Amino acid sequence: AYCGGLHIASLRACVEMARLMNDTNAVDEYEVWLKLAKKSYEEKLWNGKYYNYDSSISLHHDSIMSDQLAGFWYLRLSGHKYEDFQKERVDSVLDTIFKSNVMAFGNGKLGAVNGMTKSGELEIVSMQSEEIWTGITYGLSSTMMMEDRRKEAFLTAEGIYNTCFNEAGLAFQTPEALTRDAHFRSCGYMRALSIWAIQKALELSKLEAETNSSIRTDYV
Repeated sequence: AYCGGLHIASLRACVEMARLMNDTNAVDEYEVWLKLAKKSYEEKLWNGKYYNYDSSISLHHDSIMSDQLAGFWYLRLSGHKYEDFQKERVDSVLDTIFKSNVMAFGNGKLGAVNGMTKSGELEIVSMQSEEIWTGITYGLSSTMMMEDRRKEAFLTAEGIYNTCFNEAGLAFQTPEALTRDAHFRSCGYMRALSIWAIQKALELSKLEAETNSSIRTDYV
């Protein structure tokens, strides 16, 4: 789900770049690839509530990955909306992640764990799946913010902030990853800078609200 979403976002970026360059041949080529990528993504990974971890037959193929909307996140921050990801499915994914990876894992007090099983248990297939990644949690929070889920967004961000700064005392050594039992690794990791995406999401949400208000006023 993670790589597939990034693939879709990358192809959308290629289409837009080719369009800016007036390269119609490239636009046509990348649009075909984009259409095929979206079709494959939806058919092979969507399970009715969220996107499966992968399309294999492994026991963890349907794990709930907290970063499965990374591609959508990049596009949304770039000014796109739902050209490539359906809003109804984005909403369903965010509902699932918040309930499973945020609330069921740490009652909203730890951030978003990378992986959970569909039965509500911590996914233990790898070290990474058991961890809370600081930057991923902030990125997820900003996605929630852009989708008008401010309460969930701030609760999710507060969890990792409180864990890093108040509980672990890592204000100037923000780690890449933490576990439920307070172990951490990779201090000073750059991914945590995605906290600024929350500011960007707030600005974008305000702009969209003002634009929508202006459109309604003009219509009236």
